[in-house]
Amino acid sequence: MRHDSIRALYRTWITLAAGRVAPPRSEIDPKTITKELGDLFILDGDTENFAFRLAGSRLVHALGRDVTGTGYLSIFDTSSLSTANEMLDRAAQEGEPVLIGLRDASKAPHKGAPIPTPMERLLRRTGAEAPPPDRRRPFEGHGEMILLPLTHRGRLGARLIGALALFEPPATPRDRPIEVSITGTRMLGRQSQPKAPLGLVPGSRAGEVLARHGHLAVLRGGKIE
Repeated sequence: MRHDSIRALYRTWITLAAGRVAPPRSEIDPKTITKELGDLFILDGDTENFAFRLAGSRLVHALGRDVTGTGYLSIFDTSSLSTANEMLDRAAQEGEPVLIGLRDASKAPHKGAPIPTPMERLLRRTGAEAPPPDRRRPFEGHGEMILLPLTHRGRLGARLIGALALFEPPATPRDRPIEVSITGTRMLGRQSQPKAPLGLVPGSRAGEVLARHGHLAVLRGGKIE
């Protein structure tokens, strides 16, 4: 995680989860994340049709359009739809926090140099020689997105909270909306799950386990324990 808003939201989510698979939607207090609100969004819906319920002003500025009420997949280019949908399933169905690397789909991969630091900008303005750019730094047009599951009305993943932020957002409003392309993904759940064993069932019923979702076990016959 390189963007401040992404890191701050993830820390808040971890604190609220307090060892649970995910915190309830009712425990999200906007007053505790005021600096990050411009990059934040809320998704809700079902496995076939998640949409942006809310979208922050900086997110809208970065994408060049208000995505409130539009589908989650609508912001991605065609080549990224399958991965974007898989990451949504990881967060909503499996309760897995997900970090996604993004870039403006209209820009070629790694086009140009990494984003210069303030010191490098100053050196260039004064005509001084700047050190070679650190290639580990983000490239222009790139950013990050995070998807974090919530529980709502007793259902895990019924809503998601997340953030989308470009490392260097456009200085002026865009002439046209952009789509984003996925450059990489990372599962964060192993860092946030409780250390104690989860999803245990009596030994006499272990053979009936059909699937596991976090601390929940789906048993033959549809019963969840």
